[in-house]
Amino acid sequence: MTNPAVSRLLIVVNDAGFFLSHRLSIANAARKAGYEVHIATGPGPAVSNVVAAGFPHHLLPLSRSGVGPLAEGRLLIG
Repeated sequence: MTNPAVSRLLIVVNDAGFFLSHRLSIANAARKAGYEVHIATGPGPAVSNVVAAGFPHHLLPLSRSGVGPLAEGRLLIG
């Protein structure tokens, strides 16, 4: 069960490998500052490393083709 008083941060990146190489330090700093940090990425072999780093992972079928945030926004709606 989650604590409603805890601040949460969701980092959405299309590739888990990119998260690990470019956003892991930000996620660790946020966690150290008291945030409950969750990561949402597309599928791939690096997802297991995100989970091993101690972050809850949420699978999103994001495109790697660079379609853009408006096109990907449909994932949040439906």
